[in-house]
Amino acid sequence: MMKRIMLSLIFSSMLLATTSAVAETNVLSFTNPSVIEIASGNAVGTVTVGEQYQIKSDFTNPQTTEQDFVYIVDITNAVDNTELSNALLEGVFAPGEEFSPSLAWEPTDCGDFIATFAVYDNLQDKNQLAESLSIPITIEGCPTEGSSFDKFFSSIQNFFTNLFA
Repeated sequence: MMKRIMLSLIFSSMLLATTSAVAETNVLSFTNPSVIEIASGNAVGTVTVGEQYQIKSDFTNPQTTEQDFVYIVDITNAVDNTELSNALLEGVFAPGEEFSPSLAWEPTDCGDFIATFAVYDNLQDKNQLAESLSIPITIEGCPTEGSSFDKFFSSIQNFFTNLFA
């Protein structure tokens, strides 16, 4: 008889834990994902390789209790979903606190990317504290193969190099 009661308590605890994890999805207010150009302080959708930016969003803890959190930003290629970069920030959020974390970022590849912002209770359980947000980012400024004149000049150099080799 003792084994049945113990099993029932364990099952009830598991059901309670599952229910609370689902209910926590909108614990925090999570808004305004953006990429900020450091030089101007303005939000931008197109960025340039080699320049400094901040990736940021705003969130608020409307609860009356502290909330542990892990804030994650992933930047992935929009075409093949490969990861360009990611960053994370862990902390404790005071009751009623407003917070706008910004993470430094310097893009290294060109193309179309998607920045996804997420906030969880911790890395082990990964219970979402708010719905994930995402924004598109276009990265420009990669070196090109060169102009027609550069190609022409290069072929003349190669010709003379081979002629006198």
